[in-house]
Amino acid sequence: MRRVSQNNPLTALISLEQRIREAENIDELYFLIVNETHNLTPYSQAILFRHDGFLLSVSGVSEFEDGAPFIQWVKEKISPEISNFDYPVNVTGKIFFPENSDIWTEWFPEFGLIIPLKSHSKGHIGSLLLLRDYAWNNDEEEILSVLMGAYGHAMGFFVKEKRRRVFFHKKNFIMLSIIFLILGLLAVKVPLTVLAPAEIVAVNPSVIRAPTDGVVRKVLVNPNQIVDKGDYLFEMDAVSQQNELAIAKKVFSSLKAQYSQLTRSALSNSSSKKYLAETMGRMREQRAKIEYLQELISRMNMTAPVRGAVIIDDPVSWAGKPVNLGEKVLSLADQNDVEIEAWLAISDAIELPKGSLMKVYLNSDPLFPVEGALRTFSYQAQERHGETFSHRIRGVILSNGALPRLGLRGTARIEGRRVSLLYWIFRRPLSVLRQFFGV
Repeated sequence: MRRVSQNNPLTALISLEQRIREAENIDELYFLIVNETHNLTPYSQAILFRHDGFLLSVSGVSEFEDGAPFIQWVKEKISPEISNFDYPVNVTGKIFFPENSDIWTEWFPEFGLIIPLKSHSKGHIGSLLLLRDYAWNNDEEEILSVLMGAYGHAMGFFVKEKRRRVFFHKKNFIMLSIIFLILGLLAVKVPLTVLAPAEIVAVNPSVIRAPTDGVVRKVLVNPNQIVDKGDYLFEMDAVSQQNELAIAKKVFSSLKAQYSQLTRSALSNSSSKKYLAETMGRMREQRAKIEYLQELISRMNMTAPVRGAVIIDDPVSWAGKPVNLGEKVLSLADQNDVEIEAWLAISDAIELPKGSLMKVYLNSDPLFPVEGALRTFSYQAQERHGETFSHRIRGVILSNGALPRLGLRGTARIEGRRVSLLYWIFRRPLSVLRQFFGV
């Protein structure tokens, strides 16, 4: 059964108009509109909008949360359309969502009534949406229209017109000028820049690795030393290989003598012939072992495959250090083939397209930066020196003068997209606040 008001409609209307006149502020009036109208006609929910669709109040709550899913849906789907209704009209989901009216019933009752609130002085000042599970009749619409007139008049009373302020005074004019100047400066577009530690590195260094498992006996070169192709770089301790080679040679000599004896005895003793093939196989095995050990010992003294500068941290620390097969010992780099390498912290990882301008201020010459252009930007951050995770950046050198020396370090200034000065100033503070407060 439909629920009807227990009071006389005229009595309820008079009572509501009296309460409207007694409202002390606009918020009290909004609360009265969405909640006390129920005394005149039943409804499940009431929503009050401003003339431009701005959400003012919702029935059942004193204050609504802007972040609530229901409120967000109303603002997104209903508010933009509510101002189009300049007269009372019955609405359903088909009016707002003609293609899928089920969206309406997911949030609202089936039947709605939109009644505009008008003021004699300000015109259309707002709209009230009433919702319930059954249709509205003509009598209800007429009495509600009368009440909406009272609501509109009261809202017009509380809404005050903005007064124009005249700034004829010199002090006010100067203050306004300063404010506009600051706002103008904050709107100026500037490149978004980040700083990162940088180093001059080789583009394609030759990596010299350990030829076998063993111990490095001595490094024969120094850092940044220029070596030619074929120059000795470091020596491996070959004592164990040499001992193994001596043993293999003795075993081979013994097998050789044994084979000669079996050859002579085979002429008179047919039983000796069956051992000839076995002994020959063992001799071939030992010969292959000797050749392998000789080749391995010959490679224990590593030589430079190309001309270049030696890249190594501390040659002395490698003496007596055990290494595995393929472990990097040092590198050789072409001094005429260098580029910029920078490590950008995760917190400074802004959008940097290929070709972004780079300026490296070297510690040895900070007044004359080395210009470059970004070539690569690593997708995944890496742990650097056991401290923080950073992105590796590589850039080509654009300077026309002499190339900087390999290994020089400094600070790289990298330019990204152009942003307003306001964003440039507050980007990092906002980032820190977001980390702490999550806003």
